[in-house]
Amino acid sequence: MKDSLLLKALSVFLFVVILVLSCTIPFYFESPSMFYKFGMEKVLLRTGKIFGLVTFVLLIFQPLLAGRFVFLDKVFGQDKLLLFHKRFAIVLLCFAVFHPVFILWAENFSFFPMEKRYWPAFLGIFLLNLIILMVLSSIFRALIGLRWHRWIIVHRILAPTIMTFAIIHVLRVSKPFESGMPNKLLLGAAFFLGFVFIRKWLLTTALFKKKYQVVRVKSAAKNAWSVDLEAFSNTGIEFSPGQFAYIMPIGKNIAKEEHPFTIASAPGKISSLQFVIRSCGDFTNQIPQLQVDDTILIDGAYGNFCHVLLDEKTPLVMIAGGIGITPMLSMLRAMAKSRDDRKIILIWSNKTKDHIIFGKEFLDLDAQIKNLRIYHVLTRDLNHQGTFNRIDKQSLMAMLKGFDPKAPVFLCGPPAMVEHVKEMLKFQEFSSHRVYTESFVL
Repeated sequence: MKDSLLLKALSVFLFVVILVLSCTIPFYFESPSMFYKFGMEKVLLRTGKIFGLVTFVLLIFQPLLAGRFVFLDKVFGQDKLLLFHKRFAIVLLCFAVFHPVFILWAENFSFFPMEKRYWPAFLGIFLLNLIILMVLSSIFRALIGLRWHRWIIVHRILAPTIMTFAIIHVLRVSKPFESGMPNKLLLGAAFFLGFVFIRKWLLTTALFKKKYQVVRVKSAAKNAWSVDLEAFSNTGIEFSPGQFAYIMPIGKNIAKEEHPFTIASAPGKISSLQFVIRSCGDFTNQIPQLQVDDTILIDGAYGNFCHVLLDEKTPLVMIAGGIGITPMLSMLRAMAKSRDDRKIILIWSNKTKDHIIFGKEFLDLDAQIKNLRIYHVLTRDLNHQGTFNRIDKQSLMAMLKGFDPKAPVFLCGPPAMVEHVKEMLKFQEFSSHRVYTESFVL
């Protein structure tokens, strides 16, 4: 974990260095338009150029964050990288909007003549509109009724288009980038982006995915299904307990879409995998329609939401909401196999008893893992004996009574629940640096 923190700090430092160095270009490589500006006009023009360069740097990092690079996944975790990707998009949009505003401000808002020689500037305006379209359609996708499978197609078309136009715009609109060091850096960025996009495209094909076959689909609880897979060869994916994979079904009865799900099975026989999926959307509602012998393409495994990264004797707290139990299930299955005797508390919130997946297996795990204690929270089954009906300060204090607040906490569930529990854990004096979360909101 210390190595991970060091790598995180180093990665952030390198990103900041690249960002700062890009902001120095308008100072050390002045364009001819700067020669005729003085005072506030020069400040405004230079600021506009800096906004433009920051926008370009953030654009370069966007496909890197979403490119499923294993080395970045090990440092930050795929869910955090996608969160950065979304937040960078909003920041990027703001800088992209302010870029032309400051440029025009320096010119007293007198617009360029409609002449052919100003085509790089008009390309920039078109590019800005594409960025606005891409970011706003992503933020308000649910509000405007844009379904995920259509949105992702638009996203995958717009992304390389925006990158290509951005490179052409920077190359042609500013003299310093036509030669010298800025030109070499720009061309280097172009080659890097080409590599990332080609790699990302290859990941969407079957070429770099493992091929599995559905061997069983059965009900695991109310509105939840377990899907058991077997690799076509004996070379399935290797994974650690708690990791996830992207799955893409190839069948007649289900959409050919790629989505991330936690691997519920424990590591061992790498040719076998199990996923437990709750019906809660367009794609997941189709899971019961999977047929035996349907093909599933797997890309993974990803994620660092895993107990094996900690010391073997470290006590653990696990808090899950609904289907967020799946990474904990994988961890507990692995612990039962290895006869792990550390102290573990599992707090699991569900709507009713019928929503508890693999209820009997959890009773078996409770018996097999010597120091495991399970607390069930049933939010809509108030009369059920031996359970709490909500996770609040009082119930959490009761469930964690006597437990070391220095213990790491694995927390997974709906985003609102995760944030609520994190605040309550602070009240219980658990360190926020030891609370590990994982959630995907696509």
